[in-house]
Amino acid sequence: MYHSSITNTDYLIERNDTIQTEIDTHSKIITRCKIVWVNDCEYYLTITQNNNPNRDGIDSFFESTPIKTSIVQVTSSYYIFSSKVDSIGKSLTLTDTMKILKWGDPFHFPRL
Repeated sequence: MYHSSITNTDYLIERNDTIQTEIDTHSKIITRCKIVWVNDCEYYLTITQNNNPNRDGIDSFFESTPIKTSIVQVTSSYYIFSSKVDSIGKSLTLTDTMKILKWGDPFHFPRL
């Protein structure tokens, strides 16, 4: 579970070796991303699907711009990550904490 302090939104995130699925728990918007792992603690995300009915230029930007994410610290209940986007000589970095949920918690991923 990830709580964005920027948008005050909770996201449920499921990840495997090649795909990450993110669900906005309030709006139910689903985003799927391709994952390319660099090593055990770094990967690139590129958005491949998004069911947001109000898509805008920001959505298009993130569909064409990979996000580099580094896992900085891991515990049994959360991990700290740093995500960076580089574009046209500028970069944006977000460092935050993601809660780790165990399988069997009462969340299900709807289909796109």
